[in-house]
Amino acid sequence: MQPLSLDDLDSIHALWTNPGVRRFLFDDQIISREQAAAEINESIERFETHGCGLWAARLREDSELIGFCGFRFFHDPPQPQLLYGFHPCHWSKGFATEAARAMIRFGFEQAGLDFVIASADAPNSASLGVMERAGMSFDRQETVNEMDTVYYRLDRRDFTPDTTFYEVSHSDPGNNSRETFMNRREFNRAMVIAAGGYVVAPRQTAPTLRVNGGRIVEHLTALSQFGKNPQGGVSRAAYSEADLLGREYVMGLMRAAGLEVKVDAAGNLVGRRAGSDPALKPLVMGSHIDSVPEGGNFDGDVGSMGAIEVAQTLAENKLTTRHPLEVIIFANEEGGTIGSHSISGEFNEKYFSLVTNSGKTIRDGIKFIGGDPDKLASIRRKPGDIHAYLELHIEQGGILDTEKINIGVVEGIVGITQWEVKIEGFANHAGTTPMNQRRDAMLAAAKFIQAVNQIVTSVPGRQVGTVGKLQAWPGAYNVIPGKVILGLELRDLDAAKVAMLYQKIRDESAAIGKASGTTFDFTETNTIVPAPTDERIRKLIDETAKGLRLTTKAMPSGAGHDAQEIARLGPVGMIFVPSVGGISHSPKEYSRPEDISGGANVLLHTLLRLDAAQLV
Repeated sequence: MQPLSLDDLDSIHALWTNPGVRRFLFDDQIISREQAAAEINESIERFETHGCGLWAARLREDSELIGFCGFRFFHDPPQPQLLYGFHPCHWSKGFATEAARAMIRFGFEQAGLDFVIASADAPNSASLGVMERAGMSFDRQETVNEMDTVYYRLDRRDFTPDTTFYEVSHSDPGNNSRETFMNRREFNRAMVIAAGGYVVAPRQTAPTLRVNGGRIVEHLTALSQFGKNPQGGVSRAAYSEADLLGREYVMGLMRAAGLEVKVDAAGNLVGRRAGSDPALKPLVMGSHIDSVPEGGNFDGDVGSMGAIEVAQTLAENKLTTRHPLEVIIFANEEGGTIGSHSISGEFNEKYFSLVTNSGKTIRDGIKFIGGDPDKLASIRRKPGDIHAYLELHIEQGGILDTEKINIGVVEGIVGITQWEVKIEGFANHAGTTPMNQRRDAMLAAAKFIQAVNQIVTSVPGRQVGTVGKLQAWPGAYNVIPGKVILGLELRDLDAAKVAMLYQKIRDESAAIGKASGTTFDFTETNTIVPAPTDERIRKLIDETAKGLRLTTKAMPSGAGHDAQEIARLGPVGMIFVPSVGGISHSPKEYSRPEDISGGANVLLHTLLRLDAAQLV
């Protein structure tokens, strides 16, 4: 977590502090700004176990405390949400309620929280009154160290945002009742509460435009109903009935976001909004909504809902980009990035007859969702046809979650090469053939699998190698296997490294074959070339995230994505958000609302910066 600077304190609390006075209320003690910064930075370090809080005090020049308002937030390990609380201002009930409502609204609309909890000492009737006026209801009362604490709660479903926030006033008893005013806009300019453990963000560096995080979560929840399975995840295979219904729901969201929507020949959903300069190439965002069987509710969905939310945020704020804006929900990503392959012109029509997880061939599936497989050539784009492409996605691994990093800046999408490996020995009677006379294809396969692991891990780097498929013949208890077919896969950002590792594996397989009396035959079945992301866009993503007070880490994508195909057309960038526990392609797949909201805000502001950039 990033330390708090003295400028941050000055910036965030100028509204409550008389000119020339730099004192703050911390744990009920008036302290200097230097002490406040030190206290807060220590709290940041202890945040995950102790929580932290900060109050701004309004003081007369003789340092007499007039009143204060502030916030405290906590980390509650059993819950995926952050809990926001506040201490009301003692000089103005109106201002205290205003502050409470603004914080609650931020929690629901920006941080994507499911509920907000506030606490106060039981005898503090003023605090309890503020909670009630803010719309909160009594939740529970606890006694700790002989002190009674009352908790009030408000769930998002019960929260109705005010149509306007009233202007409030208070009197300064030390200055002849001179009135000062604070409205919602001033409050929000002065204080930004950032989800994920950041205490404050100075107004001069953090953009004020934000996505509606709560709305993204609502859309994700609604989308999860299409293909919902008993395990709590989703089975929304491309070209299935669930896929068709989910696409209809998404098209409605796209239209509500001000996009003109069409289904192209490959079945991709393409939403477009005109820019102020029609001569410019489009800025493109997107992802997919199809899933693997018994998959999760976040893979692809986060990027799709995030892109639509960015478009809606721009529309609601009446912001028009210079470039035309496109949001593409690609068809059949999980079955081979068919939709994005078609746009890049790399789809091979020999795959039309392949049967997908929906039970339909790719040709029939494209027709089922409204495409026209005979007109794929009409949607092909060529290099230079787009200004840039951005994709928000869950990491699908555990690095960000383990290291508690907010944003992954994707360096590139790894190349993938797969081989079918056939090992032939000699099938013979398992009871009558001595061990030293066997030509056991399964034993050779076991040694081969171990060799793959040893070779891949012997070289520094982030490459991975997997043997994920194995079949043996004749497949009987009492017969020595005479043939084995297994599947080998290598992944890395560097195609030359993949080739080097493959050669080492071939050399080792020859040695294994010679020692075991078996033969190895390799047939390449699939190759996807690495797709590095654009260095300039990586820099923009990193700077944007840090400007939003989010931590970043440069990392490769070990999974394939539609961005890999769109990279053939122009500069691409990818933004990762943490996957809790590193789990994906599973009903247990989960990303926290605050992480999703943070990633969508990075997407929004990176898009705006790209709109102003010249990428030549």
